[in-house]
Amino acid sequence: MINGKVSTLVFKGLSWSFASRSIGNLAQLIVFFVLAKYLEPADFGIMALLAVFINICNIFVTAGLGNANMQIQNLGKNRYSTIFYLGLALSILFYSIIYVTAPYLSVWLANDAELVSLLRIYGLTIFFTVINTMQISELSRNFEFEKIFYCSTLPSIVSGVVSVYLAYSGFGIYALIVNVALSRLLSILFYSYYYSPFPRLKINFTIVKKSTLYSSNLFFVNLLDEAYKSSILLLIGKFYNNTILGHYNLGRQIPGFVSAIINATVTSVFFPVFSGLQNDLAKGKEMLRKSNRTLNFLIFPLLCLVILLADEIVSIFLTDKWLPSVIYLKLFAIILGLHHVYNTSSTYINALGYSSVTLKYGIFNKFIGFVVLALTLNEGVEAIVYGQLFVVILSILFYAIPNRKYIKYSFKEQAVDFFPILIVNIFLYVIFSEINFYFSDTVTNFFFEIFAFLLMYIVIVVVFRLRVVSDLINIFKRNTSVKLK
Repeated sequence: MINGKVSTLVFKGLSWSFASRSIGNLAQLIVFFVLAKYLEPADFGIMALLAVFINICNIFVTAGLGNANMQIQNLGKNRYSTIFYLGLALSILFYSIIYVTAPYLSVWLANDAELVSLLRIYGLTIFFTVINTMQISELSRNFEFEKIFYCSTLPSIVSGVVSVYLAYSGFGIYALIVNVALSRLLSILFYSYYYSPFPRLKINFTIVKKSTLYSSNLFFVNLLDEAYKSSILLLIGKFYNNTILGHYNLGRQIPGFVSAIINATVTSVFFPVFSGLQNDLAKGKEMLRKSNRTLNFLIFPLLCLVILLADEIVSIFLTDKWLPSVIYLKLFAIILGLHHVYNTSSTYINALGYSSVTLKYGIFNKFIGFVVLALTLNEGVEAIVYGQLFVVILSILFYAIPNRKYIKYSFKEQAVDFFPILIVNIFLYVIFSEINFYFSDTVTNFFFEIFAFLLMYIVIVVVFRLRVVSDLINIFKRNTSVKLK
């Protein structure tokens, strides 16, 4: 049982989780930029194809089990051990599949013998992923986000330093693989220190059944999402070439780092909070609305700044060989920037136990996605990305329906929480796209435009007293309390 003020609990959890994700992803972003200077776009294309198979295996291995570990209530001490060993058994199965099929996959992808060893080495991260996922879910269940910060941040920094050294030393793609593997391995060791008891050698088949039933819906949702993204990567690699795929993937990954920080933070913090509010729908809805307004306040200006400064981001931090990635960077800033709009609501719906609802809407959403992909495939890679943007906008409209039905979050309330901040950012985007700053130094110009945009943004939000201002004030005043069980 956890007693505390919800606002304080969420704010503290968000702070620690956001700091953890930010520092960890910043380390990965630095490694990514270093690798981009030493590798060709085609190399990143090959790496994207390799990641397709590992990511799909990770979906099968984790299969929503981390969420099941947080959502399932009062099933005794064997809950964690049972779900842990279930995930570990799945990881052994799917690594075996990767190991056996690696020669055939390498021939299908590029007929390069080195890809066999790359797949088999990269595939080892599957084991680290499942153990890491369960450790994080257990600490998240108990709202121990400060421990998660230390256990995630320090390994990310260490693995980042090692990977940068390997990149400078000419290890190429292996530097990226080492970054992922070493970070997760060190995280496991750190988490083991904080969560010292090893999983008990006992399995409760009632828990296996309940966790499987719950996580199966989330598994299919995640699998559909990964299959959709992976199909796009594979089709671009097949119908176009690895160089174009490399530009596409870079444009997707840079805003993807920011998106991963936000979405992973939201899920890790709000899922256990919402799970604790299963019997208080009004309080949960209030927390959801505050969360949405705050996230819109934080994310929308970042989205606008990336679109405004995409050319400068590529020219300053990368090299001219990556300039074709600018258009993808702008479009994915919008796509990934809007993802949280329905992600937070679906997190609450899942926490209420309605994972079947998420599955139903996920199937419909991805059906539309595959139809749009088929229509845009022969029109060029830009058309494919515009198609993804269209699907994201439809997703926001689709998820407004279950929000209204299961959370009692009306269409009007959703619009009120969404449009004011969006309108402010569109206004600022239009203004700043017409303003030219005449600093001789490109870097000075870049940072001054960021400063001026954010300053004007905060002034407008405060002057017009948008609802998010009172939300933030109330958080600091700590005047919302509830008992979480």
